Amino acid sequence: MHRLRSNAFIAFSAVSVAALIALTPWAARAQMPPAAPAQSSGGASVGAGALTMQSDGSAAQVVYGDIRSPYRLSIVQLCSPNNGKCTLAFVDTRDGDDAAALVRDYYRRTGGKATPNVSTQATCASGWIASAMAEQGSVAAGGISRGQAEVCGYVSAPAALKAVLDACDAQTAGGCRQATRINVVWGYWDGLKPNGRETDPGRPYEAATHSGGGACDSTLPLVESPACKAQAAVQLRAAGMP
Repeated sequence: MHRLRSNAFIAFSAVSVAALIALTPWAARAQMPPAAPAQSSGGASVGAGALTMQSDGSAAQVVYGDIRSPYRLSIVQLCSPNNGKCTLAFVDTRDGDDAAALVRDYYRRTGGKATPNVSTQATCASGWIASAMAEQGSVAAGGISRGQAEVCGYVSAPAALKAVLDACDAQTAGGCRQATRINVVWGYWDGLKPNGRETDPGRPYEAATHSGGGACDSTLPLVESPACKAQAAVQLRAAGMP
């Protein structure tokens, strides 16, 4: 019998965007809702800025999703030690792993890039995952603001897509569904034996590598194209994208 240990969880980081890149940066806010019952059907949602920010560095202790194996999927925040630019990524782990330490070891092992500052934002078992990156504005108009969110441990693709867009909107004052451009990727992480943990521990990646997933990179309103196929556009419109 599978154990379902899942709470509604949203974590946001403070965002400070360089003025030369974004003259009117989106505002971010910190929010921690009351804990949901242990058997709730939510997942983990993490919103963060794609540019300069600070992380509280706290690691998530709750495991979200359907616990089917010793493997876990962690959402980590990686910040450059040189310019403070941050991003979110997924990493395959095992129960008891320190995801942040695995990622740091990966960068030291592979070389070529400075080891980032890494913090674990959430940890999930099997479930649907999604990532959203939104841009507002243009260089010609004076600057580009960016927002990013990732979710894991959701029971369906529609639930994950709605959650990732809600999380992104929450930390950009509604800017993701009304962005100039958005890039969304999603898929199902089964947690049975993720190759990344065994063959390349600590390697960060995006959601599109998983089964049943989709992807859409488009200006808004959504434009169907090879980068945003009709089926993907339909799912995103159902999640509230124009």
